[in-house]
Amino acid sequence: MLRSRISPHAARATTSSSRSTCSSTGTPATSSRTSAIHALLGDGGVFVSRFPNGQSPFGRVYQHGDFSHKSTLSTYKIEYLAALTGFEIVRIDNVRRVPSRPGPLASVRHWWLARWRRRIERSIARLYGIRKLPLDPNLVAVLRKRGADESPKRNPA
Repeated sequence: MLRSRISPHAARATTSSSRSTCSSTGTPATSSRTSAIHALLGDGGVFVSRFPNGQSPFGRVYQHGDFSHKSTLSTYKIEYLAALTGFEIVRIDNVRRVPSRPGPLASVRHWWLARWRRRIERSIARLYGIRKLPLDPNLVAVLRKRGADESPKRNPA
């Protein structure tokens, strides 16, 4: 389970809600919001975000169907923002799916469909010469604030 460790100063400034949402208005604003999140977290704190997948044609429905989504985000943009603001990337990937129906047959079908989706994603990525291409409508990014004594390192997502 992932938990966020908020610095004592930031804990006084936060409300009782542990959920934070923000809409991005472009790279400078997005960068400043990411920096603000970085400042709120204590060393080793974790930030989890879910957003429409700007790399996927299936994510466009959610991206353009909500007026609060002002900037398209993708794995590459999240990697850039993480490097810019001092976050370590724990994971950027498709949302984890769970079977929608109970029973062993539904679980097997769910596993089979997920396996084929991953194969299709890898095949398209290879075809275009990119390392990874998640195609789900939404992505999840898990970022961790490095401690003061940690050096930046690249975590392949």
